[in-house]
Amino acid sequence: MEWNAGLVALLSGLLAQAGKVAWEAAAHRRWRPWLFFANGGMPSSHAATVTTLALLVRRADGAGSAQFSLAL
Repeated sequence: MEWNAGLVALLSGLLAQAGKVAWEAAAHRRWRPWLFFANGGMPSSHAATVTTLALLVRRADGAGSAQFSLAL
């Protein structure tokens, strides 16, 4: 199956942002949807995006490729 690495990485970042809202609602019983647009905190949307992109590049091009080293 062929994956669009950019789209999947973007979706993982958006999922991490949505996780902030869900975590706040579950852990603190507060509905704060603006956390979806907040920077920082956990889970990190930047870390999710970069990790997903690196893993998909490794899967497509291999661990020894120049693209994988750049994705890291």
